[in-house]
Amino acid sequence: LGADRRERGCDGLMRPRTKLIGIFVVALLILAALGLLTARSVGRTLEDLAWSERTQVFIAALQNANLALDRIDHEIGNLTPGSGTGAVTGAIEGARQYLNTARDLASPDHPAVTEFIARVNPRLDAVGLAAAGEPAPGPRDAKHDHARLNAAALDLRTSARPALDRLVASESDALRNRTKLRQENIRSSQVLLRVGFAATVLLVLFSPLIALAELGRRERAERAMR
Repeated sequence: LGADRRERGCDGLMRPRTKLIGIFVVALLILAALGLLTARSVGRTLEDLAWSERTQVFIAALQNANLALDRIDHEIGNLTPGSGTGAVTGAIEGARQYLNTARDLASPDHPAVTEFIARVNPRLDAVGLAAAGEPAPGPRDAKHDHARLNAAALDLRTSARPALDRLVASESDALRNRTKLRQENIRSSQVLLRVGFAATVLLVLFSPLIALAELGRRERAERAMR
């Protein structure tokens, strides 16, 4: 009988210990899951921030190219027959530089940018040739050269401006949507982290109470058997 009671006593001590070990194992698993969640959330946030920064620079390049087209029109509008065209040539080079920057920043899965630049570059060349007074069909006089330059600028404006505006609008929408999604993911991760941390703290804090309750139950069972 004594041996049987000692065995039940040892068993009564082992059960709370097993429960405590189980509680701490669960707490450690929750902490590990929180660590993985945090690492994943941070990695995704950094990736999104890098994409957003690159997209902002890309949009700025497109907007600057748009401004350069305005400058081309402005400089052509200030020309008079026979005047120098150095300012027009400078504006053309500025537009070409911004477009090349946008092309370099465009993602490989965004062929619209490359196609757009491929369409615009010949028109920039045409404006540049007209500004430089390169030989062209028709009579060679200042008035004809100026009309040719205006026609080339009009072709550039009507072909490039709408497509450029669409690209800027599309990329701006994508940036806003990506930013909104990132903020929602951050908020969701914060909620999960807080809930998981609170659950871990509660498990650790209440584990002694669970152990004491189990010991009390075993002691009452022992007294009832005597």
